[in-house]
Amino acid sequence: MTPPPPTAWLMLAASLLVASGASAQGAEEKPRARALFDEGRAALAAGDLEHACATLRESGRLDPRVGTHLNLADCEERRGRLLAAHEEWRAAAALAEQARDDRAKIALERLDQVAARLVRLRVQLAANAPHGSSVTLERDGTAPMPLTLGSVTFVDPGSYRIIIRAPARRERQYLVRLAEGDDEALTVEPGVQLERPPSRRPPLPSNHEGSPGSLSPWQRGGMVMGAFGLATMGVGAALGVVAMNHHGEAKEHCDANNACDDDGLALERDGLRFAHASTGAFVGGGVLATAGLILVLAAPSDDEAAEGRVRIVVRAGQLHVRGEW
Repeated sequence: MTPPPPTAWLMLAASLLVASGASAQGAEEKPRARALFDEGRAALAAGDLEHACATLRESGRLDPRVGTHLNLADCEERRGRLLAAHEEWRAAAALAEQARDDRAKIALERLDQVAARLVRLRVQLAANAPHGSSVTLERDGTAPMPLTLGSVTFVDPGSYRIIIRAPARRERQYLVRLAEGDDEALTVEPGVQLERPPSRRPPLPSNHEGSPGSLSPWQRGGMVMGAFGLATMGVGAALGVVAMNHHGEAKEHCDANNACDDDGLALERDGLRFAHASTGAFVGGGVLATAGLILVLAAPSDDEAAEGRVRIVVRAGQLHVRGEW
């Protein structure tokens, strides 16, 4: 018979050492688990639920037993943590059934009772919610819980914040209070659209100054009036030239004593008429040109002109301009 190789002996020895070490560690943890169990039971009887639940949970971690899970489930249920109690009643029932322990029936009965008290919550997004929206459930003192949209989520009774976040939308919160046994279905939607920051485009070149298109109606009217006044002054100057010509021609029909014949008298009369017309045209054109210049220089802008009033009064030898801007 061929003896086993040395490596086989080494592997066997290592496995025996590991098994003995685990057995020794387990033997050391069981007394500690028992002590914690007794401490937790005493705290539970005294009504110190927070300490009782923490101690019993550590005891069950070191040495899982049916009794430990039963007491921990009762502790969690008494302090209102129905979801944690539900998990512990389930664990106690599974261990009891595996060990053929009669306490399995008690665990299953309490499991059904707690299940009926749990809150069933279904949350779905509104149809207008953008792609990428997320929904979380938050409660003071607990970590945020992501929700699976459209599916039932079991939660403890109490007050919650349902928070919806979506791209380019403001965060929205729904405050809900859920009682034992509630079967709540909610449709939620994200907040309003976020305002886009104004685009920083370079300002367009302004054509307000020096451009005919930027003149107000008053200024354009002043330009027309001034042009008409200058044209009238030009007519007056032309009439003055005609008057001077008539006066020159009339002298040819007069002697040294200014005695004129009929033609000379007619030319003199015509010259006087042209001279008066020249004076009137020149003065009137000057008035119009001056008024036009005042309008161009002093008229309000387009916006001001919409609200302002301007009145021009022309009298003999006088020009009055009144305005309200």
